[in-house]
Amino acid sequence: MTRQMITDQVREEPLEQVDGRLLKALFEASGAWLERHVQTINALNVFPVPDGDTGTNMMLTMRSAPQGDSRRRQLRGR
Repeated sequence: MTRQMITDQVREEPLEQVDGRLLKALFEASGAWLERHVQTINALNVFPVPDGDTGTNMMLTMRSAPQGDSRRRQLRGR
């Protein structure tokens, strides 16, 4: 699913349900957005620990979610 397909679907009508494919695409799009803006988010220096890596941590978390699903499927033999 492309970013444009996601954008088109969201613009046309509110989402009432999300299947696994769309959820994975949303995580991937979110991770890509965070990757493009990681330095800006790092500069926010947020509470509770102003360590300057909030954006990096968020990006890595969002990037790992779809990969975790693939790994789970491998372990289950799917």
